[in-house]
Amino acid sequence: MENKRLYKVEGLSVKDVADIMGVQAYLVSQAINNCLGKSFFDLVNGYRVEEAKKLMMDESLNHL
Repeated sequence: MENKRLYKVEGLSVKDVADIMGVQAYLVSQAINNCLGKSFFDLVNGYRVEEAKKLMMDESLNHL
């Protein structure tokens, strides 16, 4: 998720991540739920919020 910055993909789904990993979608969902204690969408949105915070703090982007 982090290395490929998949969280930036609009409409990203569990199936998309599973296809990239070469596993079944339910395994990805189950791993996220059991290991991280959150849903796939909570995980993705968490990455997106952190990215947005970084962008807002970047002074070189103040003109935007």
